[in-house]
Amino acid sequence: MNFKTIITLLLYLFLNTVFAAQQDLSAKQLQAATTINQLGADLLHAKFKHGEVNNAMVSSVSLYYALSVLQQGAAEHSSDLLNSVLLSGSGLNLNDIAPALAEKIVADKRDDYPAIAHFQLANSIWSTNGVTTDKPFFFAEQFKSNATGFYDAMPYPVDFEAEGAGLINDWASEKTNGLIPKIIDQGTLKQFLWVIMNAAYFEGAWGTPMRAIPENSSFEFTTLNGKNIKPKSISTYDYKASVLENEDGSVAFKLPFLGNKYSFIVHFPAESEIDLQQWLLEKGSVDMPSIIDDVLDNKSEWFQLTIQMPSFSFSDGIEMKKGSPIADALGLAPLFLNQVNLSLLVDKQKTPLENQATTVGLIKQQSKIELDEKGVKAAAVTLIGGIKVTSVERPLPSRTILLDRPFAFSIIENSSRTMLFNGVLTNPSVM
Repeated sequence: MNFKTIITLLLYLFLNTVFAAQQDLSAKQLQAATTINQLGADLLHAKFKHGEVNNAMVSSVSLYYALSVLQQGAAEHSSDLLNSVLLSGSGLNLNDIAPALAEKIVADKRDDYPAIAHFQLANSIWSTNGVTTDKPFFFAEQFKSNATGFYDAMPYPVDFEAEGAGLINDWASEKTNGLIPKIIDQGTLKQFLWVIMNAAYFEGAWGTPMRAIPENSSFEFTTLNGKNIKPKSISTYDYKASVLENEDGSVAFKLPFLGNKYSFIVHFPAESEIDLQQWLLEKGSVDMPSIIDDVLDNKSEWFQLTIQMPSFSFSDGIEMKKGSPIADALGLAPLFLNQVNLSLLVDKQKTPLENQATTVGLIKQQSKIELDEKGVKAAAVTLIGGIKVTSVERPLPSRTILLDRPFAFSIIENSSRTMLFNGVLTNPSVM
């Protein structure tokens, strides 16, 4: 190899290194421009605060992209609200940030090496076609264009009164490889005019060797209520990495997935921690965004680590409706009020007048995780359902009618239009 070839090769390697660093920095900048990590911490904290501290998993990414699609239909104060929830600062454009970040965090499954970790996002928008009720809802063309162009959210007009739930659940199951087979039932769907969906699916083999440990081993897990159990577990056996030591005595570390694009981060309380429920509520759920940064930036001493932890599998779910304290904690409560402005969502030329004023009726997420010695599968589906505003509070032109001279009147039965009584009033003072 001559000198010129060596210089060319070194320059090529240098430029590729610089380019990769810029790509990493760009990905970090995009993530920092969003509220995804903080949204996840706030969601889990609110779930615990207003419920029970149990096995739990949420996907802020899934919620984030469902809300990003919804933002395409929001106007005025409601658009500003969603931007403030989804973006970390003013002057940012959601449609510049969110799609670009999605490209960074998504990796398709490789046919030649399917064990390499991969993550997919999928979006869709659904509307009632009114076949059964004769009261359809049509998305505005610009909304559909934005939802499809920026978020690959394909529109599906279906009969919400009959087949809709089955089709929506089939979509959720397909996009999560069967982990989330059902997100809504037909009775619930019937109340909605439109639905926005996101599905998030992760699957990856461990990037470090793991072995399965049977249930009858010496490994014991102490549950939150103090009960000792002997679950199946897994253990590393040739893993070298650093461990983050926190001031409260807790430790944190990462386990890589095959391909090194994704990691499993663990934040483990100090052995001296007495109130584990309080720690999970105030530290475990809240501190994860900063723990992620600290673990990935950690340059401390490396160890030959043996990490043993339970194999586990569980499903979880969360719902937000009008008056939900979780929605309030996330700043989403105004979406459920009649004053919300989702006017860019609806095609007013095609949609019946009584269906044009719409508000969010439900935000629901179902999730599931499976972890064993082979790796991890995790999925979440987020559904946002829109309902008709029951008492429209939009501004109307004012008009006053004074019945100050004789008039005719009748009393009727509405459905048949039968006149039950009819008459005239000429003098209200005559008894």
